[in-house]
Amino acid sequence: MIRVGVLNEVIEIFSRARSTMDALFQVWKLLGEEINIFFARKKKDALVVDVLTNVPSIRKFAISKGRKSLLWYIADTGEEIYLQNLLEFSKRGYKVSILIRVRKEYSLFGIPLKVNDEVFGVLAFVKEGRDSIDEELKEIFRIVAKLLSILLKAEGKEGVRVDSLTGALSRDYFYNEFLRTEEKFDSLLVVDIKGLSTINETLGYWKGDQIVKTASDILRNHMGKEDVIVRLGEDELLVLFKRKPDIDSIVGDLSRSLERKTGIPVDFSYGYAKIVSSVESAIIEATSNMRLKRFEIQDFTGLEYAEITEEDLERFERSNKGIAIHTIEEILYVNEAILKLIGLKSKKDLSKYHALSFTAPEYKEIAYRRAKLVLETGMKLPPAVEKGFTVSGEPITVVVNTVPVIFRGRKAVMITVEDITVYTLREAASKFANMLSRMIEDFLALDIDACGVVFETVQNIFPDMNLALVEMEGKSLKVVYARFRDEVLENEELVLEDLESIREVLESEGEKYIPDLKPSGIFEFAGEIASIFVYPMNLENSNMKFIGIKSGYDTMKPYEMDLIRTIAKHIERRKNLERILKDLEVQKERYMELAFKDPLTGAYTRAFLNEWLRTFQSKQERLKESSSLVVMDIDCLKEV
Repeated sequence: MIRVGVLNEVIEIFSRARSTMDALFQVWKLLGEEINIFFARKKKDALVVDVLTNVPSIRKFAISKGRKSLLWYIADTGEEIYLQNLLEFSKRGYKVSILIRVRKEYSLFGIPLKVNDEVFGVLAFVKEGRDSIDEELKEIFRIVAKLLSILLKAEGKEGVRVDSLTGALSRDYFYNEFLRTEEKFDSLLVVDIKGLSTINETLGYWKGDQIVKTASDILRNHMGKEDVIVRLGEDELLVLFKRKPDIDSIVGDLSRSLERKTGIPVDFSYGYAKIVSSVESAIIEATSNMRLKRFEIQDFTGLEYAEITEEDLERFERSNKGIAIHTIEEILYVNEAILKLIGLKSKKDLSKYHALSFTAPEYKEIAYRRAKLVLETGMKLPPAVEKGFTVSGEPITVVVNTVPVIFRGRKAVMITVEDITVYTLREAASKFANMLSRMIEDFLALDIDACGVVFETVQNIFPDMNLALVEMEGKSLKVVYARFRDEVLENEELVLEDLESIREVLESEGEKYIPDLKPSGIFEFAGEIASIFVYPMNLENSNMKFIGIKSGYDTMKPYEMDLIRTIAKHIERRKNLERILKDLEVQKERYMELAFKDPLTGAYTRAFLNEWLRTFQSKQERLKESSSLVVMDIDCLKEV
């Protein structure tokens, strides 16, 4: 089986890639930088090679055909090749050449790239160590090569003309081809999305791509059939209008909808100009008169101010999320996690700082406006990405949730601060859960017991997650299957009374999440305090529960609970399917018995006799044996 999740990620990378090199770079990062990738394309009588490697001196080079290198061997033969040790390569007339110059042992897997059966390049994967590329990796490399060929073929046809992400005309096609048509337009709008590079760096390129794609979709809603949209740059869009548009309506919709659809507060600049002499001059005019448009948040639902109690504060102190309560200027409360994040030793040290002291300068205005809006209206705002810095000046990037509260009689703002990686993990885990669902479906179709494989897969991705499938039977507990750290339990009987605090959780009805459980019995491995999520299985005649457990206070994330629900529902479905099949088998035997036996005498019926005679007669003919048959008829039965 191909490495779990990798194939899914590879396909997704190619589906959103802006170019072949962008796709290969992301694949290189995904597979691990210990794998070196050599991408060679034929250019006349040479192979031009792009290299993705950690060796800084090797990035790009060309190999003339006369040098007869290993890469030329793959291109000439059109066959894939696997070398357990690259330095042992020996083909008449060919040599390793400058592909690698170190004396360590490396394995190489080379694949010819083809379009319509014609070799146009080579993709080679090199990994340190003799015979270090296994069959699973080879299969992934083959798929990468196939997707790369498809992408290059698409670039040759439509890639130059159309931007693959937005479907808009590409910059090159627009300037080199489209403007030559001299098609007439009334006016144009240029939109420049602000902060896209920061979003790419912090949330990942997929989030930046989502924002650009969403912006282009919103603009399309205001375009006529003959209007044209162009992607001028990474963060810049152009719309050409046949008739005068309602610019205020377009800009207002873009400002309101962009954050609502992407979950990220986005500012943008826009410029509008009439086309008088030429499109080029109108673009220059529009870009020179750009206006900054801040994101609009008046559409968000208002909430009542939540009053913070002393019990809440005790809970905040145990949380691993940073929590702070403040007014526009004054910091009223912070928990230990915030102190750790910004690098302060004591809460007393906060007296010299105000609410925005640790916010990066370019984010202070937007943070101020958010806090003011929350205080004045009582609105709960969606998460926002902000940059800040620690006491020592080290930059940090966080996701901030903003909520209106009453703190000791005063209206205030409570922010929950999470490291940006948590936000990214949530999105990744959601995709992982969907992929797991498909994988479990495959196991069901192949009649493979999914428990062991899926549990191991989850722990490979989330090493601190421990899973168990248990069945309650009176006062005992049967561990059907469990993986705790490196230990596997299967069909183990336990006494509920030995489990102390966990017993109450297991005996309760419905879903249950306990953030501060004191583990006992077989769960003691989780330490002094743990988070546990219990999902009750919907099974007939069985009280089965699916459990996820992690060490530490309130460490179970919402996306991890969703993952547990997903796995549980599929196992639930399998168990119900097994029960149905078993019931059908019992019914089938009963129906067969009713069909072949007379209910009065228990003797076989005519249907059975016909079936038996057909089988028996065939056997007699094959063995050339003879047999006898006795038939008895009871007279006068009808009269009786």
